[in-house]
Amino acid sequence: MKIIRTSVILSSIAVALGFSPFAFPADTHPQESGTVQSRRAILEISADGTLSYAGKKTDMARVSDRELEQLIGSQAGTNAITIAADETVPFGTVNKVYNAAKSAGFSNIDFGTISGQQPSNESTRQAVATKADATGMASDATVGPNLYNDKHYLSRFSPFEPSYFALELGPESKSKFQFSFKFKPFGKEVPDDKVKDEPFYTDLYLAYSQTSLWDLTETSKPFYDTSYRPTVFYFKDNLWQDLGWVDALGVRTGFEHESNGKGGSDSRSLNIYYVQPTFYWEWDKSFYINLAPKFFAYIDKNENPSIDEYRGYVNLLAECGIIDSWKVSFSGYAGNSFDHGSLEVNVSYPLENIVPFVNTYLQFQYFNGYGESLLDYDKKRDSQFRIGLMLFR
Repeated sequence: MKIIRTSVILSSIAVALGFSPFAFPADTHPQESGTVQSRRAILEISADGTLSYAGKKTDMARVSDRELEQLIGSQAGTNAITIAADETVPFGTVNKVYNAAKSAGFSNIDFGTISGQQPSNESTRQAVATKADATGMASDATVGPNLYNDKHYLSRFSPFEPSYFALELGPESKSKFQFSFKFKPFGKEVPDDKVKDEPFYTDLYLAYSQTSLWDLTETSKPFYDTSYRPTVFYFKDNLWQDLGWVDALGVRTGFEHESNGKGGSDSRSLNIYYVQPTFYWEWDKSFYINLAPKFFAYIDKNENPSIDEYRGYVNLLAECGIIDSWKVSFSGYAGNSFDHGSLEVNVSYPLENIVPFVNTYLQFQYFNGYGESLLDYDKKRDSQFRIGLMLFR
């Protein structure tokens, strides 16, 4: 059985532990020091948890750590072993076997597939390494027994809206920060790893965004207001491509709740259903423009019945920039009568272009208009200027 995924994970572990990530055939492995022979012991762990070693089969669930150590140590004449496992075997099981082999005196431990063989050519090895990077597999074998399952879970998370922290620049300004992520509960664990003819529900997402205004000028540094926005939506970023007038046309549609978590007269909340088409153009694989107007209908706005006068029924979003360089985004509401709107502008630039290995963005933010916070949806705020760091844009 050819198991690529497990080979990737275990190869990464081997690198972190200082061992060669690719096993050598028994007759070509370098000679071990002293009188120890150069042959390798092969230990296999099948999908049902059966351990095959030295001609014996053992149920992993029925042996203690000490018994496992004694079993592995019974193979005399070598200090080299290859641990091979089926892709469905939990990382904790493999880690348990590794620790037992180490305690049994094996100093040369490699990881392989169920057959004990490794990728046979450089292109295959490179593909394996690339997949390891793409899935974010860690190379730390001592993190814990659920490392593989945790990474499988975490790979379903990805950025949603921009995440940043921006400091106030004026006496009447308030600092602002936002974090936002989405989760893909169905389909492939890596969001970009698409499979043809997947069912429609594999493009369903759960998302959460939180935006806070923070008054750092006050003595106690209080949070002025915070908006909490859980969302469930369907998202297809490329429904149609090469239509002639647009490079890519997508759509996002779903339900969003927004509230500020306060009580009494300061309580604000609303529920909306929205449809957001996305139009994308790109020139010379460098300059791009993205338009994404968000049309919505209020399902419930009882705590702020006049909010439609200030937000209206559409949130306008426009972005333009140069890939891996400057990006400028515009977001705002027009209000029902086009006289109670708002505008927010964010300009960002990758700091890695200035300081190597700094994977964040320098950010400049400007806001003017009504409703920067849900609490003040009907109040106009003077121009706000901020500078900050953006994690995702």
